[in-house]
Amino acid sequence: MPHDIDIIGGNTSTGLLELSDNGSTQADKGVPVKWEILQSNVTSIEIVAKDPTDDIWQIEPHPQPPQNNRKWMGITDPQARDDSVYRYLINWESTSGSRHTHDPLISIRPSRLP
Repeated sequence: MPHDIDIIGGNTSTGLLELSDNGSTQADKGVPVKWEILQSNVTSIEIVAKDPTDDIWQIEPHPQPPQNNRKWMGITDPQARDDSVYRYLINWESTSGSRHTHDPLISIRPSRLP
């Protein structure tokens, strides 16, 4: 089942985003993770890895469709290690044109035993 992260709003004083998952996501292996801006003061986002060695992706996060910075998607690796962590930044722009950075986290949910 895909994991959706809705961007509900952004605080231009602190740079923090209001996210549907509060910035701490646990995703299953081999599923899409989708970020989408809902009606808010956020006009665009960019997903950027903080540490390139934090590799949990089969397909890296990218805009959907290309050149649309309101929706991003990546697909977690079906072979990712349990509890792997992806440290990343969401660079975002507000309706006033100011740029900000939010620092969330994604981890891989442990596999279920048969």
